[in-house]
Amino acid sequence: LRPIHVIRSGLTQLGQGEFGVRLDLDQKDEFGELGTFFNAVSAQLSADRSQMAGQVANLESAVELLEDAVAIVSPTGELLFANPAIRSLLPEASAGASLATVVGSEHPIQRLFEQALASRQSRGPVSAGFPGARESGERLVLAHPIHDVSGALVGVMLVCRNVEYLGQVQSTIRYSRKLAALGRLSAGYCVHGH
Repeated sequence: LRPIHVIRSGLTQLGQGEFGVRLDLDQKDEFGELGTFFNAVSAQLSADRSQMAGQVANLESAVELLEDAVAIVSPTGELLFANPAIRSLLPEASAGASLATVVGSEHPIQRLFEQALASRQSRGPVSAGFPGARESGERLVLAHPIHDVSGALVGVMLVCRNVEYLGQVQSTIRYSRKLAALGRLSAGYCVHGH
């Protein structure tokens, strides 16, 4: 019965989330083959988990560095994720908190969430203010439903874009274009003027 106990123990360890579990079954029979197969599957699961953890870390670091404030809310209204930019707008935003409690039931972001949830389509942008925010100013809020591979709704992503920041960027781009045009004009004058 030893091989059965060894296999059962290995399966229990995998079931508890341990990875890289190896069975010590060096027999030359069906149990030995089963042990070899188990070890190969366990090694593959461990490699897949490491790769997935790396991808999750990359995604989280990319979202953390976004200028936009981003939150992901479950269909039941609980915050699943809030990047630092959204936490500066909504200091009480943390995983597990209720969106309605954090923003209030009449806030535009709550209504937009409810519309996206009901229609299962993107909604917005709508203008919203965040009076208690560390950074004041108007934000454009968009809501995008998130579906899993089977098409089931798993949540709604809320994106709050800083309108003042966008205005500054657009102003800088316009100014750069004017400088480039002036540079081309003066270069043409120098060439044709001499």
